[in-house]
Amino acid sequence: DISSAALSVAADNAMRAGVDINYIRSDMFTGVSGMYDMILSNPPYIPTRDIEELEPEVRTSEPVGALDGHEDGLFFYRILAHLKAGGRLIMEIGYNQADDVCSLLEQNKFADIEVIKDLAGHDRVVCGRRI
Repeated sequence: DISSAALSVAADNAMRAGVDINYIRSDMFTGVSGMYDMILSNPPYIPTRDIEELEPEVRTSEPVGALDGHEDGLFFYRILAHLKAGGRLIMEIGYNQADDVCSLLEQNKFADIEVIKDLAGHDRVVCGRRI
């Protein structure tokens, strides 16, 4: 994560859950080397133009950097491909982004692509395996 505060919260949660996790402060993969077996991500996915239209409780309680997925909301999905062959990718998406994110994964040699709905029945998570 790019946010030290977010990493601190994650570390506290992991400690309470009894999980040992290595945390790295980085802007996506700029401070990270190598390839991974799994990436689980909730990247910013709101198009910049839509942020002001969000519910006040979301817009005012989250840092803009945690919301802003740039022009089309897909910026961070385009750079989440640092996976080994056979590696799994699991990402939260916006309710209307499943087709676009699935297409990006297909174009980047992913298979077993699956869309999972949230409790309200909206597309919320996309999973895939790197070929």
